[in-house]
Amino acid sequence: MAQKTQVGVIGELNLALDNETAPPNSMGSSFQYCEDRKAIAYFNRLTKAIKYFDAKTGKGVGQTQFALQGPDDIGPDPFYFHYHNKDSIFILSRGTNFRMFLMNSEGKKLNTFHYSSDDYSKIRYPSASTLFGALVVRPPFAYIGLEISDQGSQNTMAPIIKLNMDTDTFNYLADPLPYQNIDLQTTVWNNFYYFYNSRIAENTKNGDLIVSFPLDHNVYRIRSEGIEKLDGKSKAIGDFHFLKRKRQVAYDPNNIDVRSIGSSSAWYYGVIYNPYLDQYYRIGMVEQGRDTYKRRLEGEEVYDPVQYSVTIYDSKFHKIADGIIHGREVLFARGIFVTPDGLCGPQHSLKGEDIMGISIIGLKK
Repeated sequence: MAQKTQVGVIGELNLALDNETAPPNSMGSSFQYCEDRKAIAYFNRLTKAIKYFDAKTGKGVGQTQFALQGPDDIGPDPFYFHYHNKDSIFILSRGTNFRMFLMNSEGKKLNTFHYSSDDYSKIRYPSASTLFGALVVRPPFAYIGLEISDQGSQNTMAPIIKLNMDTDTFNYLADPLPYQNIDLQTTVWNNFYYFYNSRIAENTKNGDLIVSFPLDHNVYRIRSEGIEKLDGKSKAIGDFHFLKRKRQVAYDPNNIDVRSIGSSSAWYYGVIYNPYLDQYYRIGMVEQGRDTYKRRLEGEEVYDPVQYSVTIYDSKFHKIADGIIHGREVLFARGIFVTPDGLCGPQHSLKGEDIMGISIIGLKK
């Protein structure tokens, strides 16, 4: 009898950090494999630089330093980058009135694009998602995945901007609309941003775009002929139990029940495509005990470990395998990316002061 294919940790890589490079903080950071460099790029928020590490040895092989001021400045809080090639690095930064910067590997600013609106009464404030899946570049267009609104009246268009870089104009996609069958008054507030990050994956082989929402078991495939809803449910992600209750109208950060929901419920991070293996991965957070957070606040020692769901799909988005990855093996909340070897994320703790471990997840028997 053939052994069933499973999802698990299949390898690791140790990145050698210099004394200026810090591991990602609790908000995470963006990583990316750079095909033309055969290197892993990591945004070091401490110095506003992209650090490059050899994808085989983990040794540092250079950096792109961005200016802190002057004509090449990229704003006060750069948080996301997309490495297109050595001459085209796209940067999203907070505090810049919704501008996207095009930089080169020398840190020179080549262009600036704008996606701000004058009227946010019917559309979501264009705050880009974090970690991964916030930016797809397909010249002359760039697609920006935004946070979903917790106000239903602002979800009348998709939380995705299509930016024309030739004309510096943009529009919101009409579909897919998020959370159409959810009473948003049952969710927690958007202070719990991970329930609201929409993310986009690009299949670079056939041009498909896959959109994922955190509280939706389905995903949405965008093609030139239209949008198709696909089953993207992971076994370990059950019902979103907190959607069965009403929240209070005013936000109360001291409300234990609300904070418990935000800290223990399941959700999907999103979908990411691996062009080297021609596979998709959908990553999710497995639900913890419903009263774990409350019990901890009351002083009880509760061991309820973080677990992630990873589901692997083929190029047509047919499920290959489901799996659960323990939080002691990878910390997806700090970073999610792919390499020719598989799905990757930083490990829970440093291996000494100058080593950042990266776990590689894939199919194993």
